[in-house]
Amino acid sequence: MSVPQLFQTPAGVVRAGPDGWSLIEGDLTLDAAIQANGVGELCARPGRPVDPVDQIFLPPLAPNRLILVGFNYESHATEVGVAIPSDLVFRVSEPRPGVVVGSGARVPLPQEAPGQVDYEGEIAVVIGRRASKVSESEAAAVVAGITACIDLSARDVLRAAAQKGGPHDPGVVGSKMYPAFKPLGPGLIVLSSAELRSPDLRLQTWVNGELRQSATAADMIFSILRCVAEISASVELHPGDVISTGTPAGVGFPRQRFLVPGDTVSVQVGPLPALSITVQ
Repeated sequence: MSVPQLFQTPAGVVRAGPDGWSLIEGDLTLDAAIQANGVGELCARPGRPVDPVDQIFLPPLAPNRLILVGFNYESHATEVGVAIPSDLVFRVSEPRPGVVVGSGARVPLPQEAPGQVDYEGEIAVVIGRRASKVSESEAAAVVAGITACIDLSARDVLRAAAQKGGPHDPGVVGSKMYPAFKPLGPGLIVLSSAELRSPDLRLQTWVNGELRQSATAADMIFSILRCVAEISASVELHPGDVISTGTPAGVGFPRQRFLVPGDTVSVQVGPLPALSITVQ
């Protein structure tokens, strides 16, 4: 997949594409471009060549809201013993300070719940235009790009909250909002409408170099664009919102393989470099 990729670095926005890597002229940040529907402009701006090896990738944006989709892969619903959903399951949350981090981050296990921290590799959709009640055919026009998300959660906290108050108990989302629990990045893939409709976008997750998850967008129950459309039916989407579209089979919980200090988790979406974090 030869598509533009944009990365936020301390020096500015770096673009990767068929012609190599370049530092884009001007002081517009990737986050500001997403908020102003200016991602296409960034792709077209001139730049000077840079060496990708020298780059430090910051999170591509500071999301206004995180919209977490659940059980969007039949394989994951099956592995945790949940019925295949007939309607899209999602939760909307404003991220707490320090929740979103970039590639290379060190993620502390929460002191109050260190024993059952789990990982979920996900394809994340970054919204670039306001959207309300859009159809699936219209949804591509409101997407700024695609990135990777590592959705970490404290499974024991999540289960206790769900047993107490059901799936919408605040503790369910709280179990996923400890410091550094939502790594994003390392960049943004800018896809055309046709590419967003393609089922070929691949998601892979490794823990300590072991491949744990591998799937494509074709394996989703609700496609990327259907997720955008379904969510916009009840929630007005704004530039800078991020929809994390669910995870396939291979998470730690069914196998009781939780993260421990020193573990590394890496998630790759499409042609992006891997988003990697280390647990401490």
